[in-house]
Amino acid sequence: MDIPLTFPKHPSINAVIVHVWCVFSGKLSNTQYQTKNSELIKILVMNADTSISENEYGTGSNIVIGGNVLGRGVTFPKLQTLYYTRTAKKPQADTMWQHSRMFGYDRDPGLMEVYLTQSLYKIFSDINAGKHHIFPKNYLTQIGYDSDRDRNQIANFTYLDYATNITISDKAPSDYVADFRAKLGENEYQITCENHALPLNFEELKYEDFLEQRRTLMAKIVKKAFKELCKEL
Repeated sequence: MDIPLTFPKHPSINAVIVHVWCVFSGKLSNTQYQTKNSELIKILVMNADTSISENEYGTGSNIVIGGNVLGRGVTFPKLQTLYYTRTAKKPQADTMWQHSRMFGYDRDPGLMEVYLTQSLYKIFSDINAGKHHIFPKNYLTQIGYDSDRDRNQIANFTYLDYATNITISDKAPSDYVADFRAKLGENEYQITCENHALPLNFEELKYEDFLEQRRTLMAKIVKKAFKELCKEL
């Protein structure tokens, strides 16, 4: 991207990259880059050893580099470009949401750019969607289901909180159901299955049989919901 084409007063991206490299390599500390029109681009390092105040990045053009400190709820005014590479050893929804605070709210959607790894994108996407494969995708692959069309059947999805989704991971239903059944208690477990259109003892079913039975239960729940709606008309 050629920054001067969009912002003529700014230096080229190559000049900025060289300067950022100098900061990373220790050749420069928190410093400033002089632009052609005498405006300053500040290069700031925010970490446990370097403390900077909001006054230093609240106005003007700034490049802020950091790690843990940036992930603890710092919000940057009018942040437009973000290179996000950090994640927790055990990603939790509340941790990732806290990191998201740095995005703030005063953004120009036409200029906002976020760069992150595929694994981080998946974490944020999973947190946002909350979808869980009842028969996990990797488990299905291991037992011979190679097609996404087969693994991503609507009847194989349910909504779970992120932490529970991570706990289940790629386990077969026969490996994870017993733990949740014990935690909920038999009565609560049966209610949960009914509300989520899950056949009782679904963990013992073959995948095709599970899909067939769950589709029937899902249809019954939808039918019941429509009947309730019709009562209000």
